[in-house]
Amino acid sequence: MSQPQQDNTHSALLQCQVCGECVVAKFTDGRFAGWNKGVYIGLRLEPVEVWPQEVAPEAPQHAPGNVRSYFLQGLDNLQRRNFDAAGTMFRKSLDIALKRLCSVERLTPDRRGA
Repeated sequence: MSQPQQDNTHSALLQCQVCGECVVAKFTDGRFAGWNKGVYIGLRLEPVEVWPQEVAPEAPQHAPGNVRSYFLQGLDNLQRRNFDAAGTMFRKSLDIALKRLCSVERLTPDRRGA
């Protein structure tokens, strides 16, 4: 059970019933005390802070748009524990990036024999 802190906030450890991961959330709403005792039907509380904080996935800055898109899809699937889909997207991003690099190398003057 959460006791109010000095600044009249409540912190609670919450666990997802699907994946089992946990977060700690801080609430300032006075209705939290009722929610904490099981009176939560129709009650929607918005946390003030959540730990760990969500980190937005980022692709390498130098990656072209299509490579970046596949890479971000890979990160999203990895975060969702869809390992096969993540692997496929990471492989696709590498495949597209390497094809692009190979096509650029073929067009350089030293490769054309000029």
